[in-house]
Amino acid sequence: MRRKLLWSLLALALPAALWGLWKWLGFHGAALHKVDYAIYLAVSRQGLEQGWHHLYDLEGQRRAWQEFPGLWFFPNVFTPAVPVLMIPFTHLSLDSGYALWSVLLCASMVLSWWLLAPGDGPARLAQLALAFAAWPVIQGLWLGQVIALQVGGLALAYAALRRGHERTAGALLTVIVLKPQGMLLVPFALLASGRRKLFVAWALCMAILGAGALALIGFDGALAYLKRLSYAQSHLEEFKVAWSYSLARRFDGAGLRLIEAGAVALTLLASWRHREKPELAMAAGLIGSLVAAPFLHLEDFMLLVPAAWLLLRAAPGLPTAAAMLAGFGAMELSFDERIGGRWLLLFVCLLLPALAALPLRRRTAAPTP
Repeated sequence: MRRKLLWSLLALALPAALWGLWKWLGFHGAALHKVDYAIYLAVSRQGLEQGWHHLYDLEGQRRAWQEFPGLWFFPNVFTPAVPVLMIPFTHLSLDSGYALWSVLLCASMVLSWWLLAPGDGPARLAQLALAFAAWPVIQGLWLGQVIALQVGGLALAYAALRRGHERTAGALLTVIVLKPQGMLLVPFALLASGRRKLFVAWALCMAILGAGALALIGFDGALAYLKRLSYAQSHLEEFKVAWSYSLARRFDGAGLRLIEAGAVALTLLASWRHREKPELAMAAGLIGSLVAAPFLHLEDFMLLVPAAWLLLRAAPGLPTAAAMLAGFGAMELSFDERIGGRWLLLFVCLLLPALAALPLRRRTAAPTP
C-alpha cells in the first residue's frame, strides 16, 4: 500500500515538475528583463560602475536600470552580499549568465534534496518530484531567486551539524545574509536547542561580513540602506509585497508587533522543547521566519520544502506526511493569489504552534548519516 501511494505521488507530481523545468529552459532574450536575476545584475553593475558607496542611491539605480528595458523598478533593498556575489556574472551576456545561474540554482536544490530528504528510493524520488512541482519553487527558479542557494547552504549546515561540526554549520548558515527575512530565526532556534557553538560561530562570521559590507559601502551607504529598509516596511505596495501571502499586509502597528513577537516565542519554544532534534529546530526557524517576516513574496515559500524534509526526519509518520501534503496542496493553489494565498499563509500560521505543541518523542537510535 505504501509503495503504491508513493508511486502515485510520483506520477502525480512528475508532469508538473517536468513542465516547470521545460518552461524554465525557455527563458531567454527579452524575457530575462523581467526576472530577479536581471535585477541582481543591474544592482551589481551599479556598484561596479558608480562606486559601492552609491549602491543605494536612487538616481544611480535608475541609470543602471536603463540597460534593462522593461525591468521592474523598485528601490533596492538587497543586502550588499547579493551584488558582490553577482560580480562574476556581470562579465557574461544576459542569456549566458542566466543559464549558468540557473544551473547553480538547480544543483543547489538537488543537493538539498540529497542531504535532507528522508526515506528509501521511492520516497526520495517522490519528494524530489513534489519539490520541483511546488508552485513557489517553480516561480522562484524561473525568476532566478537567490533563495535556492540559501536552501543548499542550509542543507550543508544540517549535514555538518549532524556530524558534530557545529562551528562549520554556523559558518554555512551565513547564507542568511543573501536574503535574511526567510531564515533569520534559524540560528536563534538552534541556540534555543542548545547549539551554542554553532550560534557563536554564526554570529562571529556575520560580524565579519557586516564589517566587510560597511567597509565596502561606507557609513553613508549603510545609513541609506537602513533608511531604505524602513521605507520598504511602510510602503509595501511599492515592492509588490503580496497581500495574501504576508501578515504585514493584513496587520499593522501594535497588532503586527504582537504577532511577530508571538512567532518568535513559538519558534524558540518549539526548538527548546525538542532540543534533541536539530531538524525540528531548523524547521521551526524557517517557519517562524516566514510568519514573522516584515514582507514576503510567493517565492519566499520555497523554504517550506527544506522545512518539510526536516520535519519528516524529526517526526516520521503518517500525521507529518499528511500535514506536509496539505502544505503542498496550499502551495499548488498559490498560483492564484486570490484563491490560494490565504491558504498558504494560514498553513504556516497553524504549523508553527503545532510544532511548539508537538508531543515529546525521544530518539531510540542514532540517525542514519
